[in-house]
Amino acid sequence: MSSRTEAIAQALSEQQKRFEVNCYRWAIKDFHNEIGKGYKLLAKVRSSLVVRYLEFTKEISKDDEKTLATGLVKKFHPVAASLIGERMTEREDFLIGGLLSGQLQGLLPKAQWKKSQLKNALRQSINELYGEHIHSWSGGETEFGTQVKGWTIRTRLDVGGSSFHFSYDHLIQDKDGKDLPIFPISVLAWLGIASQTNWDTSETMEQIVEGFTAVCSHFFTAVPELLEPI
Repeated sequence: MSSRTEAIAQALSEQQKRFEVNCYRWAIKDFHNEIGKGYKLLAKVRSSLVVRYLEFTKEISKDDEKTLATGLVKKFHPVAASLIGERMTEREDFLIGGLLSGQLQGLLPKAQWKKSQLKNALRQSINELYGEHIHSWSGGETEFGTQVKGWTIRTRLDVGGSSFHFSYDHLIQDKDGKDLPIFPISVLAWLGIASQTNWDTSETMEQIVEGFTAVCSHFFTAVPELLEPI
């Protein structure tokens, strides 16, 4: 365990430690399920990092895909891995190095929609899925909150980036407003592909809305498992 990882682990409450381990174990299981399903969910995230990952997996075996997936989750969840005594293997390091050596897609394609149109489409989708109304969204960022088992799931949305069309993440807070995870949660973060989940290769507004609602619903389905027994 690095000194930084050790310091973070020592600062965590027992509740936070249990959540980090729950999230780590679920992320590995979820990633392996994605491999088995042919990346149906991941492909909905129109991201240059996803494109690079999917292209790289075409060059390796199925066993190495699972090894890479496990290594990526370990790399992005070092505290949880250290708490249960799991370390990176040489093969995981090797495969991650191969992935990161790949080239990323070029310039951000110009959006064929107005930000106000994307906001309205996202508002409608969120209202239909969660019954939540976003009343104020004057700038690029906004958020909405959803109650799950006594916890508040804050979902933050951003349509104002210069290098992406859309970005989102989740925070989980207790009744006193204290954050449960160490870092914000999003699909590419829990899978270990990137610290943020950005749509930067989207060709249509519908691709963004479809992708966001799919990954958001997927996460909310998993929340009870992540919070058990917190």
